[in-house]
Amino acid sequence: MCPLFWLGCGDDAGGGGGSGGRDAAPTDGSVTGDAGDFTTPNGFDHTGCEMGWDQLALDGTIWSIDHNLQVVGQFAGIVRFDLKTGSLAATYNGGPTASTVQTARDLFWYRAAQGRLTPRSFLACTRPAPGVIDGKMEGCNRMGDCAVGTFHAVKLERRAGEGEKSSNVTFLGEYGGNGTWPTITANVRVDLTRQLAVLARYDDGLRILRLTPGTPYTIAEISHVDTEDAGSSSVFEIYNDVKLIDRNGRNYALMASSTHGIVVFDITDPTQPMRKSHIRDGDNVHTHFIVGTTVYMADLAIGGIVIADISNPEQPVELGQYVLPNGTGAVFVHDLFVEPGRAYLDYWGAGLVVVDVTNPAMPQLLGQFTYPRMTNHSNWVTTIHGRKIALTGDEDFTAHGRELDVTDPANIRLVGEWGQDRPQVSIHNILCDGDKAYVAHYMDGLRILQLSDTAAPTQIGYYNTWSPSPNTGFSFFEGAIGIDKIGNIAYLAEEERGLIILQVP
Repeated sequence: MCPLFWLGCGDDAGGGGGSGGRDAAPTDGSVTGDAGDFTTPNGFDHTGCEMGWDQLALDGTIWSIDHNLQVVGQFAGIVRFDLKTGSLAATYNGGPTASTVQTARDLFWYRAAQGRLTPRSFLACTRPAPGVIDGKMEGCNRMGDCAVGTFHAVKLERRAGEGEKSSNVTFLGEYGGNGTWPTITANVRVDLTRQLAVLARYDDGLRILRLTPGTPYTIAEISHVDTEDAGSSSVFEIYNDVKLIDRNGRNYALMASSTHGIVVFDITDPTQPMRKSHIRDGDNVHTHFIVGTTVYMADLAIGGIVIADISNPEQPVELGQYVLPNGTGAVFVHDLFVEPGRAYLDYWGAGLVVVDVTNPAMPQLLGQFTYPRMTNHSNWVTTIHGRKIALTGDEDFTAHGRELDVTDPANIRLVGEWGQDRPQVSIHNILCDGDKAYVAHYMDGLRILQLSDTAAPTQIGYYNTWSPSPNTGFSFFEGAIGIDKIGNIAYLAEEERGLIILQVP
């Protein structure tokens, strides 16, 4: 997920506070100072805009938005429309709007400045295709620079012709939805030997479930531990990722924390998890990956990775770190895949970066794959016909899968792409098993892809977890988010529904 506390993705990227009253801003997209009264549709130039907006049935509809605003850049968002007391009301990026207008001439909504949120105004202009709206927007960043830009909105619905699932996927069980748990289920890892699912639950902390396969498949919660900063009025801590390791006869869960680095729990007795140690306490570690007895951490505090030895997880030893050199346009490592001696880093702003980590004290850059609008989030590397193949995914509007041949990191080759037809839905986590890929695809649920070392991926299965409802449409980052797979069983972390267990190809 777009990392908390970093202002470069999602709502108000690069922006901040700002005043609600502004004088007229230019219509050519140029930057103004403290400008614009765009609190009504009259602030916009309507030249080229269509009529008939009152004919659109918008109640209960949800739209992904691709923003293009010079003072901020391109970024994703969401708006939903509902009839409230007889009038249309927009909810933008999960928050109420100060004004919504639907008339023959105008479809307009305005979000006032509040706290860290900047003012934004939207005027629908044309309908180039069913379920598509193009329009004009105005907004400011946190430096007080304002501009008129454009937006592209696509109605969120399931893929045409799809039901709940493909015929080769079987639903086994589910736990945590229907209001059972608050907040987001961010990721899951399964201890198959002990039949445990360990969940990273955002600000809800750590939860452990007992799994009992059978008919029916039984799932029961056996423990819950809050984050260390739970209840704080000044600190909002989340657990965004979880990985498991067994060492010295004991079982451990490593949680990626936004305020305490890696938090190490002893879960040998899963009914009583015990917090034992920290790695990079005080840093915001977004994700991590374990190979053998080494953990590799995506540390937002440094914008790169930190490497630590966890031969004894209760006494971790830091070994080194890597940050892509300045001048590359890189912002931070969002996620990563690691194999012995080599790390594949998902660098937001710099694409896929491959690093030799044979010597953790001195990692060396091996290669980099770049492309337009790099919001690289997740990747997984597998081997097909003797070649190393990476499937990568971005987290953004226009996000889709790119299959890369990374056999020679100095000459990474694009094999093919998948999902370009679905720009309104973003990818989150990826896991590959041989020539199959299992993708947690936000509102598109689980997607199962067939990989090849010579052709673009193709879809061979799916399970839809999300649908438009009164409880959805409040974030561009909704739906399936985390994935683990053992044998032919997939364990899917779904933000609202909790844990979903599926039998898959």
